[in-house]
Amino acid sequence: MIVRLPVQSARGFGRYRLIAKLGQGGMAEVFLAAHRGPLGFEKLVVIKRLKPGIATEPEVNAMFLDEARLAARLNHPNVVQTYECGQIDDQYYIVMEYLEGHSLDRICRKIDPSRHRAIYLAILSDALAGLHYAHDLMDFNGQPLQVVHRDISPHNIFVTYDGQAKVVDFGIAKWATRDADTSTGVVKGKIRYMAPEQALATMVDRRADVFSMGLIFWELVVGERFWGDLSDVQILQRLTFGEIPQLRERWPAAPEALDRICSRALAMAPEDRYATAAHMREDVEAYLATMGRRPSSAEIGRLIGETFANRRAEVRSAISDQLGRLHADTADGPEEFEVLPVLEERGAAPWSQRMPMSQMAAQMSQMSQPYAHQVPDHTLGDDGAREDSISNRQTIPTIMVANTQSTRRKALWTAGIAVLSVLLIGGAAWAVMTMKWPPPGPAPEQALTVEPTVPGPGPGPTPAPVANLIELRIIATPLDAKIYLDDVELPSNPFFARFSRDGTGHRIRVAADGYTPEARFVVFTRDEVLTINLRPVAQAPTPRSGGSSPRK
Repeated sequence: MIVRLPVQSARGFGRYRLIAKLGQGGMAEVFLAAHRGPLGFEKLVVIKRLKPGIATEPEVNAMFLDEARLAARLNHPNVVQTYECGQIDDQYYIVMEYLEGHSLDRICRKIDPSRHRAIYLAILSDALAGLHYAHDLMDFNGQPLQVVHRDISPHNIFVTYDGQAKVVDFGIAKWATRDADTSTGVVKGKIRYMAPEQALATMVDRRADVFSMGLIFWELVVGERFWGDLSDVQILQRLTFGEIPQLRERWPAAPEALDRICSRALAMAPEDRYATAAHMREDVEAYLATMGRRPSSAEIGRLIGETFANRRAEVRSAISDQLGRLHADTADGPEEFEVLPVLEERGAAPWSQRMPMSQMAAQMSQMSQPYAHQVPDHTLGDDGAREDSISNRQTIPTIMVANTQSTRRKALWTAGIAVLSVLLIGGAAWAVMTMKWPPPGPAPEQALTVEPTVPGPGPGPTPAPVANLIELRIIATPLDAKIYLDDVELPSNPFFARFSRDGTGHRIRVAADGYTPEARFVVFTRDEVLTINLRPVAQAPTPRSGGSSPRK
């Protein structure tokens, strides 16, 4: 955790005093705050608030308020507690409990899972209890909300110093009555912990979260990362062809019970998995019983407390110092924060290897007259965790394709071949995923890529590509559709630009009002020409009024 402390006194925010900045995502920033009341009442809380610069954007407000509505209904020992949601000076905010501890991801980097298997299985079991509670949550009228977290990972399982595991961050959760867009065709979450149907942007239910828990289970019992150092695109290829590593491939002596849990949780077809997180938890607890002991919360907390004792003392000292300043001076100080270096922890490289969009944008090569366009930057945080949905605005040079009829005809013809290949491969993907298939045999390289490629158009008015760059051309219909690259809106449709030939995978999404959004994956190894034709959303027929006949 990176804790940033104010240069001077604490900053006022309504009835709260902001005493440390814990971090920030794309659309929000998170603070440690003190709530002071009469007779010496004082409580530490965490405040997540929208950034001032984007608080007026309707889409951002809708996403943030959706998160707040769901969080307010969650009340379980294994789910982070939310106290209130409010608005101060046009800034929406959420107040949550302050948790002393660390994410499961950070704990695994310090404590070898293979040497403390019972401890980690107990943590996972508690997290499964919290997840099942969220899955079973009902509306106030008794209707199931059908919650799907969609971002279950070691980053979003938090373990406190008293040994409690809590599921956190429901920011991209899907549920039945959510106002913001949760439609299919949009991939959300961390690819390394996605279920196959989630990675393919199809409909998901609670069993997608069960698959994610299965991945975490595998990592905890083996003590290694499930996908190793594979890139996102390589992971997607393996998910598509059903190449899921079995537990005994990595640990031949694995007990049968553990192998059975992994196989069921990681089944390719959702109907072959555990139907609920509770069912998976029952098997985990049954295995713990065979070990002769089930570690208590106190035992878990003791191990974590001993491992992070120095860091815990440093954090407490820093907080105590800030509270002392707060008591001595209640005036508002400048909202400036300095990093306390001793609290900054760096682990292994981020788990996702996708290049940040800001870096890609910096490598774009000018091919015609550029213009400045403000776009949101969706990147990964320093620890590999997902940052929130809309980020700081930045100026990125963007390229417009020449709008001549000859260029458009040529692009449409070549891209038409691409979209036909996409339809053929995309239609077979789900069948591949739900059947028992042998490993794919030798095939042309194009057949194994997530997105088929087509040679770019012939000689035209544009300069020849540079050796270390690739050309990306995207044409979407309807022509008012918006195109997104790694969730960053591109400035034009059609879109044409050059990017570094870095071999990494990137997600392209197209959306338009009244149409079903679609997503594609491309690898920056060669020129790409894509045409994406959105399908209109089916509308119910308008009933005729009063039985009158239509006029001829």
